[in-house]
Order: sequence, then structure tokens, then C-alpha cells
Amino acid sequence: VYVVPMFSDVFLRFGGELPALTQFVVDLSNAFTAYFKYGVLAAVLIIILLYTQRKATWFRKTSARVVLQIPLIGPIIQLVFLSRLCQSMHLLIASNTPLVRAIDLVQQMVSWYPAEQALRQVKADLVRGIPLNKSFGQFPDHIFPSRMIALIKVAEEVNQLDHMFQRLARQYSDEVEHRTGITGSLLEPVMILFIAGVVGIILVAMYQPLFDLSTKIG
Repeated sequence: VYVVPMFSDVFLRFGGELPALTQFVVDLSNAFTAYFKYGVLAAVLIIILLYTQRKATWFRKTSARVVLQIPLIGPIIQLVFLSRLCQSMHLLIASNTPLVRAIDLVQQMVSWYPAEQALRQVKADLVRGIPLNKSFGQFPDHIFPSRMIALIKVAEEVNQLDHMFQRLARQYSDEVEHRTGITGSLLEPVMILFIAGVVGIILVAMYQPLFDLSTKIG
């Protein structure tokens, strides 16, 4: 918006054909300047649409599916909700809340659409006498991991569900902290390299015609 147009004025005075990279950066700058207002307006409209539709079923279902597909971020989001689910189940079962009622309450507390729908089915299965681990087992790993189901099965056999959910909540919470730290340490250098690359490309594109001109003069 500021730097490239200044160089563009200089290039116009010199005349001649610009290198391909320089011409691309100049065209990109002109397009960005010309359509900036429309881009901001479109972004505002999209934000308003997402905000008004945030509780709609289609939006929650689609956003959950998209988030799970994001590398590094998707698994962390899943672990966060699993940690909340297990912690809530531990507190409710430890306070002698019936299992069906505990599932019902957790369903209302968890704001992750896949887990809400799964818990609704789990509650119906428990009413029909299906064990908790078998009900959890009908869902894919991105909702209830197989390792979690196996531990719940053992806990049901020894009547230690509250302790097992407590252990799972602690493990998932620790894993969230671990993965968040790794993701942060990976993203920081990537962002620095990306910004440095963009700045470097702009500098090379702007100074290349000047170098060419000085060479011709020399």
C-alpha cells in the first residue's frame, strides 16, 4: 500500500519493461489497493453471517468437521473436549450421580457438536442396558479414542469409573499442554520464515529494476 507505489512512480519515470517478479508485485499492490474496501466489507459480512449462524446445526456440524481436519490444531481441539468430558464425568460420578443422568448433564455442558450427538446416542443406549464402553465403541476415533474405550471397559468391570475418568482427564490435559507447546515452538519459526520470505521477495522485486538500470548505465 505504501512502499510499492513509491517504487512504481520511480519505475514509470524511467520507463521500459519491468522484470516479471517486479511487475507481479506491482500488479498485486495495485489490486490490493483497489479492492481493499471490498475485501473489508466482505470480511465484515462473513463475520456477521458466522456470528448469527454460530448456533445453527449446519454451522456447528460443518465447523467441527473442518476444525478436525486442520493439521496440529484438530487433534488439540479433540483433546480439549475429551479432557472436559472426562473431568465432568469424574465429578458427577464421584458425587453419586446416576450414569444416565451424568451423561445427560455432560451432553448439555459439552459445546462440541460431534460429542453432543454421540452422548445423546450413548444416553439412549444406557437406558436400553448397553454398557458404556460398547456404546462409546460405535463411534470413530476422532470422537472417542479406542484407548479411552478400553480403559472405560476395565473401569466398568471393577466399578471404578470415577477414578478412570479422573485419570483420563489428567492425561488428556497433560497431552494438551504438551502438544500446545510443540505447536507453538513449530509455528513461531515458520511464521518468522514466512514473513521474512514475503519481505525479501518484495525487496528483491523493487530493487531488481534499479540494479538493472545501474548496470546499463555503467
